[in-house]
Amino acid sequence: MARTTTEIYDAIVAAKEADANLNGLTSNSQTAIWRLWAFITAASINLFEQIQDAFKVEIENIAKTIVPGTPSWLRQKTLEFQYSATSPQNLILVDLVPTYPVIDTSLQIITRASVTETTNLTVNVKVAKSNPPVPLSVLEENSLIDYLGTIRFAGTNINVVNSLPDRLYINANIYYDGAYSSVIEANVKTALGTYLQNLSSFENFNGVVRNTAIVDTIQSVDGVTDVLLNQSRGRAEATAFASGTVIVLKYETFAGYVIEEDTVGNTFDDTLTFILEQ
Repeated sequence: MARTTTEIYDAIVAAKEADANLNGLTSNSQTAIWRLWAFITAASINLFEQIQDAFKVEIENIAKTIVPGTPSWLRQKTLEFQYSATSPQNLILVDLVPTYPVIDTSLQIITRASVTETTNLTVNVKVAKSNPPVPLSVLEENSLIDYLGTIRFAGTNINVVNSLPDRLYINANIYYDGAYSSVIEANVKTALGTYLQNLSSFENFNGVVRNTAIVDTIQSVDGVTDVLLNQSRGRAEATAFASGTVIVLKYETFAGYVIEEDTVGNTFDDTLTFILEQ
């Protein structure tokens, strides 16, 4: 940001006072010729710095309108997707940038989006709508695919992942203090539910399930004294329970979000064993 003329003038005077070669400039008069030249120089530098500031703002505004084609840009454009069941939302080109003629935030149905790059110039775009998140309808997904096909960069392939949430299986022995006997089960399950909600949030969509995070979540509950995680598994909704992925360290969700395993006999009610610490 441009300095004021006074700030620059004071800096010039301070520099003069520190230079022994200028000791001959001894007049303290405000109309001394050396002070006049210092002020003229300060005013000129101030004007130049103001011009620099204006140029910087102009360049930054230009940069904001340039399409960068980064994953974060594509994620933002995905969140800006508009859908109407009665009025098709067609893109137009403004300075070669695809945009909607009218921006209507009420038609921006996508509440979750993540973008990851894979091999062969393919980009995975995972999406969901509503709160809590659910998949887009077939018509909404088809419209999104057309939209992304219009804004994508030449030579790239976009794979839209629009699916029901993944399922997480947790088999664990949970040791607890007897004083918490009446609430320990409910509190642990609530904590795990909150953990899964956080993984499915706007900020963490496409979050990664980690065994250490599961254990930390359970141990954070008042009354829990120890945890033995026997096994955890993650699976896409369309994958059979028996074919789920055993989590060794971490599990990257297929759909981008995850809920408790709901296969009969394998829910948290079935697989979390609570043991009184003796």
